[in-house]
Amino acid sequence: MEKIYPSDHPNLLNVYTHLAQILFLQEKYDEAIVNTEKALKAIVNLYEEDHPDVKTTKEELEYLKKLSKDSR
Repeated sequence: MEKIYPSDHPNLLNVYTHLAQILFLQEKYDEAIVNTEKALKAIVNLYEEDHPDVKTTKEELEYLKKLSKDSR
């Protein structure tokens, strides 16, 4: 996808977010973390730091990291 779109393109943001959600449901937390981090990078490039989507994505990332740590 990154060959088609620049790394901060909104379409990639949606792909990474949805992929992370699917991986979360499959309990593949480490892979979900990677995609959430990519989504966060795109979100930060699109919005100000205090935007609700930035805050929500950061919270989701922290939650995934906790789940990943707890599952080991």
